[in-house]
Amino acid sequence: MVAWQSIGKGLIALFYAAPWVWLSCFGAFTAAATYAAGHFPTYGNPDPKRVDDFWILYMLVVMWLGIALLSPFVVAGHTLARVMTNPALPFEGVRLSVYAIGAAVTAYVVLGDPAGLRTWLCD
Repeated sequence: MVAWQSIGKGLIALFYAAPWVWLSCFGAFTAAATYAAGHFPTYGNPDPKRVDDFWILYMLVVMWLGIALLSPFVVAGHTLARVMTNPALPFEGVRLSVYAIGAAVTAYVVLGDPAGLRTWLCD
């Protein structure tokens, strides 16, 4: 039973960290593509799916984007379940605040499209 609980805690921690992990991977991929192309990436230049030697990093960016987009639902459900099962449990504001900041920045990059980065990634 204890092994399942630790696996569950690890999965929940993965969803809490997902926005920050995605931002880190995307930043590293953008920097690598900028270095490889010699200029900041724009739509189709370079094609993000075909940036030489960085296809693993591209796959990590795509995978973590899916997890980051799913994370608000998992985090909200987890928080609701914790509050319902133990109302006396102190509210973990720091963890939720760090998550919320990461989720907000991720939402800004995905929805706001600063410097055309989302458009470039979705090329």
